[in-house]
Amino acid sequence: MGAITVRMSEAMQAYVEAQAAEQGYADGEAFLQALIMDHHARHVEALHAALAEGLASGPASASAEAILAAAARGGDAA
Repeated sequence: MGAITVRMSEAMQAYVEAQAAEQGYADGEAFLQALIMDHHARHVEALHAALAEGLASGPASASAEAILAAAARGGDAA
């Protein structure tokens, strides 16, 4: 597993350690890992929701070529 060093003020370190203890994590590192994993999970959920919305919207009214050309122009293909 890789490692990342994060520098923070003593006040921030005290906050992280306090939150870790309060929420039952082994240490500040475990707390920060959980925060990052939660953040990642929320982004994955949002992506899945956007994909589901796109699939539910049905077929596009324009061809893929028209959509890409309009995107290149900064316009709307519809």
